[in-house]
Amino acid sequence: MPAAAQPSIAINGRAAPALIAALLDLTVVDDGQAPSACTARFSNWGPVGRGDAFLFFDLRQFDFGATVEMTLGDATVFTGRVEAIDADYVSEVRHRFDLHAGFRSAFTAYSAGLAAAR
Repeated sequence: MPAAAQPSIAINGRAAPALIAALLDLTVVDDGQAPSACTARFSNWGPVGRGDAFLFFDLRQFDFGATVEMTLGDATVFTGRVEAIDADYVSEVRHRFDLHAGFRSAFTAYSAGLAAAR
């Protein structure tokens, strides 16, 4: 069985390895009827300075309106803009952060659950 393609994320044209390291789940949907959509869920808690803290609330990685490009291997599966950002406080150590973007993508539908690996 071939190995699964690794996702990559670019924000405003720049690779975002910190987001890939924190990626829990990535869903891209394009049904051909409505504009495509992308939701990426990240772990939002980890080492910052000398302790642990929120990783992405400072919006240094991305902000509203930023261009987002998601690829799997060599295939771009989504290009769009950040439209919404939300957070989920599921426990003291498993804070989650969701990025929602919209536009048209090249694929009909793609969904990969990476949460089981984390």
